[in-house]
Amino acid sequence: MYDLFPNLNNQLLFPVLMYHNCPADFDLQLEYITQIRCLTPVHLNDKQVKSYLLDSVSAPFPKDKIVITFDDAYQDFSERTIKELLSYNCKATLCVATGDINHQERKEPIWTEGKGPLMIWPEIQALSTIKTQEGDDLLAFVPHSVSHSYFNGISAEQIRSEIVDSRQMLVKQLGLLIDNVQFFCFPGGIGEGNPDIQKLLYEAGYIGALRAHASKGHGWSRYSIPRCEPTNLNHLKLLLEKAIDFECS
Repeated sequence: MYDLFPNLNNQLLFPVLMYHNCPADFDLQLEYITQIRCLTPVHLNDKQVKSYLLDSVSAPFPKDKIVITFDDAYQDFSERTIKELLSYNCKATLCVATGDINHQERKEPIWTEGKGPLMIWPEIQALSTIKTQEGDDLLAFVPHSVSHSYFNGISAEQIRSEIVDSRQMLVKQLGLLIDNVQFFCFPGGIGEGNPDIQKLLYEAGYIGALRAHASKGHGWSRYSIPRCEPTNLNHLKLLLEKAIDFECS
């Protein structure tokens, strides 16, 4: 029987970057990605990327592509990040913890750890209409749970609710087709190695899930897609220069 959740140790890790707030040198990082390394930022549902994540043994490695993700939907995304993405015509993915996004008043929940207030739904809705120079959606949106509770501290029923309800809210607020929201993002990157949680994601209709940091030699799967968080341009260079051995350390 085909293993839906294989733990892959010998397949190349596809580079997925993770940010929270907009880095001070984000423009330089985007310049390096697009003009020096000549990588094309895409969404997870890019045909080549999705094919590789679904079957990295048979599908070709999308060597000229990269995915850029931002977690939590902080206000500085609408104030700074979006301008930089537009300047370099770079697609990106916003991972939204739906339960703390309001319609009017911005919140700064305890779990944000001082990273700033979150956007409100009208701001996120406006972002969802922005297009690339080619007319594609500049941003993709991924559920990041409802409450941002770590999955190692709540019940299976609560986890199911976090997985299902966050997707439904995102679809409702942004007018998305539920079948087009195919990826999930673990809050805190916690829960990715649990086969029971992977099964819940599969049953909910997700084809993959983002976790937090990659580590050299660790296995991965489409329900445990590793990411790295560059702290600055030099760190980004080190990450991308490793290529095959893509990792965070």
